[in-house]
Amino acid sequence: MPIELKANTKVQAKSSSKTGSGILAALKKDSFGKKYKIRFYKEFHSLLKAGVDMNTLLEMITVNTKKKDKYAKVLSEIKQSVLKGNSLAEAVEQTGHFSKFESSSIKAGEESGQLEAVFGDLLYFYEFNAKIQKTIIGSMSYPLLLIVVSTGILFFMVNVVVPMFGGLYERLGSELPQITQHIIAISDTVQNQYLYWLMAVLILILVFMQLWKKDSFRIRVESILIRVPFFGSFYIKSVKSRFSSVLFFLLKANVNLLEALNLAQNSMNTKYISSKVGEASEKIAHGSSLKKSLENTEMFSESELMYIEISEETNQLHQAFERISSQVREDLESQASIVGKILEPILITFVAIVIGTILVAMYMPLFSLSIGS
Repeated sequence: MPIELKANTKVQAKSSSKTGSGILAALKKDSFGKKYKIRFYKEFHSLLKAGVDMNTLLEMITVNTKKKDKYAKVLSEIKQSVLKGNSLAEAVEQTGHFSKFESSSIKAGEESGQLEAVFGDLLYFYEFNAKIQKTIIGSMSYPLLLIVVSTGILFFMVNVVVPMFGGLYERLGSELPQITQHIIAISDTVQNQYLYWLMAVLILILVFMQLWKKDSFRIRVESILIRVPFFGSFYIKSVKSRFSSVLFFLLKANVNLLEALNLAQNSMNTKYISSKVGEASEKIAHGSSLKKSLENTEMFSESELMYIEISEETNQLHQAFERISSQVREDLESQASIVGKILEPILITFVAIVIGTILVAMYMPLFSLSIGS
């Protein structure tokens, strides 16, 4: 029988603010971040695999941690809660540092006697997310450095090199080509009005940040971004990877489908696809199949939807989402490693064209003068 959780299973297109914010905080912004989560699940999984009972396990881990460490503080809270008679899932949830999906998985593991397997799955989930994040940061570090250096070079050229040539040509009184006149005009504008432009950019950023807080604006922007070639595909795959992994964990632990979908929806960091998952949940609540309900989420291919349909008929849905998440992880690792390789030549080409155009525009009148003389 599917495990019924205490949380409200009423399906809503918009997630409740309490649950959603709690999950997003745990998955994205919590001070007890990925590094601590990986350590937590790794230590628990290793000791559970070795057959250590829960009380001894908690004692062993708390003894081996620094007392003033954030990790030690959370472990101490969990230990004290368990000693008071609470289950591990309740103790974990009470800390406020774990998502509902994590505590639900742990609860299901406790009740089914599969706690070791649940900790192993959660460990793999966070290790993979950390690996992808590290790969993306590594791939983006050189392009970001290139952007900073290129911006500095362009600023120097526009504020120093171009005005120097402009003063020279003004003294010579020669007629300048159109492109040279435009470059000098841009330089004058930057020199005289750069503070206004800077203020305008800052105002636009602040306005965007305020608008980003509105679901309707985020949905509109995300619906455009996911259609950007390559990057849109990468973004959808990263969302699908998390969604499929969460569903796999929860369905494997026999959490009922609607509750699993609700938790998976709230763990997503995109309003656009999350809203579509909410719509899918409503359809399922009214009797629709999972395959038909997920068709409009824009996450799954036809072959994946067919596999979900077959697995739904054979009551093996967790296997479908395990297979999908595994395939998507392989694609993400491959795509993450080439993000930087795609950006580097694009940025280098763009900077070379801009700098080349400025240099040609500045030297063109000199060539004309030398030819004329």
